[in-house]
Amino acid sequence: MLPSRVVILTTLLAIAGCGSESDPDPVASCPAPISGGNDVLSTSFQLNPHGTAPLVAKATVVTRAPARLDWQLSGKDGMPSDVHRTTTECATQHEFDILGLYPGYANRIRLQVMNDGQVTGNAVFQIQTDPLPPGMPTFRIDKQYSDFEPAFFLLDLRPTNLPLIVDRYGQIRWYLTDTDTKYGLQIFRDGNIGWGDSNRSSVVEYTRLGEFVHEWSVQPDYYDVHHDVYEKPDGNFLVTVNKTGLDTIEDFIIELDRQSGAIVRTWDLRQILPKRPTFIHDDRDWFHANAVIFDERDNSLIISGQRQGLVKVTNSNELRWILSPPEGWAGYEDYRLNPIPSPDFDWTWGQHAPLLMPDGDLVVFDNGLGRDYGRAAKYSRIVRYRVSESAQKGGTVQQIWQYGKERGETLYSSFISDVDYLPASDSFLMTAGSIGYDVTYVSPDQTILSLRGIPDAARIIDVDSAGEVRFETTVLSDLQGASVYRSEKVDLYGND
Repeated sequence: MLPSRVVILTTLLAIAGCGSESDPDPVASCPAPISGGNDVLSTSFQLNPHGTAPLVAKATVVTRAPARLDWQLSGKDGMPSDVHRTTTECATQHEFDILGLYPGYANRIRLQVMNDGQVTGNAVFQIQTDPLPPGMPTFRIDKQYSDFEPAFFLLDLRPTNLPLIVDRYGQIRWYLTDTDTKYGLQIFRDGNIGWGDSNRSSVVEYTRLGEFVHEWSVQPDYYDVHHDVYEKPDGNFLVTVNKTGLDTIEDFIIELDRQSGAIVRTWDLRQILPKRPTFIHDDRDWFHANAVIFDERDNSLIISGQRQGLVKVTNSNELRWILSPPEGWAGYEDYRLNPIPSPDFDWTWGQHAPLLMPDGDLVVFDNGLGRDYGRAAKYSRIVRYRVSESAQKGGTVQQIWQYGKERGETLYSSFISDVDYLPASDSFLMTAGSIGYDVTYVSPDQTILSLRGIPDAARIIDVDSAGEVRFETTVLSDLQGASVYRSEKVDLYGND
């Protein structure tokens, strides 16, 4: 762990009693001092307070009289790169967290002391940070947002496994020094950052300041949190795991109680699905569960298996439907979703990251691995389906929309990858996470993997339903085989 750093500063600039600014919260305004301005007496900060997040600091500012503070971390790229916050308490001692510092840089923090909606004092101080560690990615901005809103993205570059937050200009503004293998990196509903830790067979949670919060182990009955962690509305976690003592892997889902850590429910996919070798033949890793989501409408699960397709199962592990190419499902025909014919309909191939839209449509990242058993062109896409379920099992599926096919192999990402829905912009965040690889499907028993030999590791694209790209960045790395499992668009301070 990196050591924390406490620095006491004499303010670089302190000016009393000039200027004015409207107070964003008049109810909490502080009365102005009886005479004169309101000086900043001292400033101090503790950089990396928990030894795990080198680009965060805890600041303490003392003012002569009670006030609120309006502070801003000056960005390198204008207003959308600034970090601007206001303290809520009327006090003489102010403590606040600073997130979004630049690495290897003298970060400038501007303070304004606020009384009765007026600026009664000013100060500026600097926080010097260390450079980034080796192996961190860089980012090429291929399409910039047209608005001036801040935008930040959470991701984890393999093989460094250091989770990081990058801004819309490609500047890394946060990272954590935990190097364990991570799956399902995300922002939990409490604003903290969590993931599944494959090495420790557990779900892990940290604050954005880098403080360890909790760890939920799945051992001894299960091991290897291998692909996904899904936080249910009640706070419990759905986790993809391996069952101890079996000769198969990646075919169990468990529900972890967030409060007690107990395993309260189990889904054993061996009980409800055949080991169908039609697409990829692997008796041990026959299903390869890579994602699980919860459907609140009927308390069911939708599970993605790279080698079998998408399946819906009930809370009691009963099969409801299968979304998959039709070959090899003898005896399960009634469970298959039958396609509503259209010229552009296609199945998903080796898919990841299903999500449910507010209207119930199903969106998924279609990797295109072995598309049409290797007979079709290579491309990846995000695709939106409309599923109409039959009363007991099966139903129909209609393709509503897709994006990515038209870009061909430039987005071909045969494994990992992600898609999220962004309600504020009614758009999708697409992560083509393995564009540095080329996978050629030969047969169910043979795929050929090679590296493209270029620095492009992944592409992250914000695209609307009309297919218009709002933002695009390419993740660049000099590390052989670099990739990005998933990414999320996040608020730096957790107001997602």
